[in-house]
Amino acid sequence: WRDPHSRNHIMFGSVSAWFYQTLAGIQPDPAHPGFKRFIVAPHPTGNLTWVDASFDSIHGRIVSNWRLRDGILTMHVEVPPNTRATIRIPTNDPDSVTESNRPTSSAPTPGLIFRSYSNGAAEYEVGSGSYDWSARISLSKLPKPEAPPAANSPGGR
Repeated sequence: WRDPHSRNHIMFGSVSAWFYQTLAGIQPDPAHPGFKRFIVAPHPTGNLTWVDASFDSIHGRIVSNWRLRDGILTMHVEVPPNTRATIRIPTNDPDSVTESNRPTSSAPTPGLIFRSYSNGAAEYEVGSGSYDWSARISLSKLPKPEAPPAANSPGGR
């Protein structure tokens, strides 16, 4: 017997989307639909010490992995070929941000453009490639991410 209906669906509805968009921080850029440009803005929270996520966009795989240990956040981000990304590094100390062990304030990686520091995040623009970030972080001093939608709320199933 063959069932003609698709079984491809998000198991946890918008809660699953919250994991990708909030915890891993993989988000579309509203000004550039289709993931030609996108945002990676993870939100470490609570007792969570790591996230390992990827999203297969039309342009290729986007990766956002992070780990928190002893007040140091390390992030690995992969940006597919022929795309650009805005990367928001959550930190209380923007001078502590490094990429590939280079301080972004004094000797940035070529192609890395610092945009701003606000709301507990240092923001950079990058082209395609693989990036390894590090920064000091104190979760108690960072803005809290929005909670995932309740399972019984509209769109929460």
